[in-house]
Amino acid sequence: MSDVTIAYFPVIGRGEQIRLICAMHGISVSELASTPLGEDFDKDKEAPFGTVPWMKDHANGLELNDSLAIVQYLVTKYDGPLTPKSAEDAARTAMYWGWVQDYYSFVLSPMHDIITGHNEVFWRNLRLTTPLR
Repeated sequence: MSDVTIAYFPVIGRGEQIRLICAMHGISVSELASTPLGEDFDKDKEAPFGTVPWMKDHANGLELNDSLAIVQYLVTKYDGPLTPKSAEDAARTAMYWGWVQDYYSFVLSPMHDIITGHNEVFWRNLRLTTPLR
């Protein structure tokens, strides 16, 4: 049996860092492909906030539905090279995490909208960026 189950889309995105942490920390993973790109996990019905990534730790039954919470939990619970050794290391990690999330939200995420054909003003405004015209 796996240590954790993760539900995400079968793409690189906010779930990829979770996959990398699991690999680096020796955490065995069972992956579920989430709707709308998969059939294994219905995010609208099974995830607390209707979003992914979603994770369940089989050791204690804990379910998390936020990428930052999942990352912090995994590196704290499962010791490995990314486990902060001090409060200063944890703070630096959080700082870089925040920067990467800002970059993703304002640069990469709008590109996904364009690639998937969601370039209408409605979709772009959801990303708080300038609408395409």
